[in-house]
Amino acid sequence: EFRRVLFRSLHHVPVTDGRRDAVLSRLRALNPAALCLVEPDVEHNALPFGPRVTESIIHYLTVFDALAATLDGHGAERATLESAFFGREILNIVVGEGDERVERHERHDAWHARLTGDGYRPIDLTQVHATVAKELSVSAPFAIIDDGAFMVLTWRDLPVLAVSAWAAGR
Repeated sequence: EFRRVLFRSLHHVPVTDGRRDAVLSRLRALNPAALCLVEPDVEHNALPFGPRVTESIIHYLTVFDALAATLDGHGAERATLESAFFGREILNIVVGEGDERVERHERHDAWHARLTGDGYRPIDLTQVHATVAKELSVSAPFAIIDDGAFMVLTWRDLPVLAVSAWAAGR
């Protein structure tokens, strides 16, 4: 029997009261063949206000710099992404507190600890690294850093996005 579970934006699931871990446990109980996680590689969850704002500035300046380089000549599309999508995220990260803040990104090492702690086993992505880089036409100043469990997309050596695959361990 083939089971497909799609979940959008695990970083929107609150961390308080163990809700994020509960969702991951419920997903694991479905015994999926694999769980693929694609999340921004930035910490907006556990940091206090000042460091969270600093982290946000660095991350979104990196994202905006990458968009400026890749969407040159597409000003309207870029403006929409920057204001309507990322602008909403930034506003929530900076002014949202408690349950009002839904943008709670975590770095890939935090996801690794969370998932392995819940019984997931990382699927080694080393063998697909070169294929992914080629298929996505990744070239400098973009790079894909591979640590086995995660592939991290970077822009000018700064992390932007982390991708991983997990088996539901028992």
